[in-house]
Amino acid sequence: MEVYVEYVLADNFIIDLILVYLARISLKLDVKKARLFLSAALGAAVAAVFPLLDINGGFLLIIKFVSALLIVAASGKFAKKKQFIFCFYLFLFYTFLFGGAVLAAFFALGIDINVWTYSSSVPVGIIFAVVFFLFFGTVRLIKIFTAEKTVSDFSRKCAVIIGGIKFSVTGFIDSGNRLSYGRTGSPIALCSPSFKKKLLRSGALEKVVFDEVSFKTAAGKSYMKVFKAEKFLIYNGNDANIINSVMVGLPDGDVGGTDYDLVLGAIFA
Repeated sequence: MEVYVEYVLADNFIIDLILVYLARISLKLDVKKARLFLSAALGAAVAAVFPLLDINGGFLLIIKFVSALLIVAASGKFAKKKQFIFCFYLFLFYTFLFGGAVLAAFFALGIDINVWTYSSSVPVGIIFAVVFFLFFGTVRLIKIFTAEKTVSDFSRKCAVIIGGIKFSVTGFIDSGNRLSYGRTGSPIALCSPSFKKKLLRSGALEKVVFDEVSFKTAAGKSYMKVFKAEKFLIYNGNDANIINSVMVGLPDGDVGGTDYDLVLGAIFA
């Protein structure tokens, strides 16, 4: 069997780069290319040296464990020890996940696992293909799960009566929304563009009394129309809490988000 060191280095560099990248983005840690490349290069170098070591399986396992710790440690900064520990666990998880996928592909193609280390009978790109397909699928799942968690943690089911019409809406709690109505100090809930259009189509805005508030932006002083909601309810499970004197704002620009109707302040949490 003929072994090519450059293939070992290339494969392990790319695979370690992917594994540590997935581990960090799963925890929403900062990702810097230089640190990832350093981490992957360390992993590739260790992988290239392993076949040259004449040591027993137990000691080899310890070396692999320590090398995994070093790979994760070199990948970037960690604010807490728990972050490093969880990142290490995720690195191991993705290692087993990707390794299992590669072995499954070898089995499906009838490739002898005993000769899978860059033998001439094994296509060089097969590991790359399996890893890249799994990589893009895993990144997609991470984005879906982290996005759903982020939205669900700060979203609330609400009901608001405007112009005699009751609307069932989804509110998003944004701590950055500190707007209040100057005369009473009432919190201001900001309408999303889609909910603003819904209010216009329903005719509910024809029955409200508008006022105007000013607020500071990066571009200077801006103004926004506001009105008082007749009733505002926010749900905690099946229990409804009535929030008194809630003002509703109609911003000219897009307040962002497509999964909610109102941007609420921290007071609604």
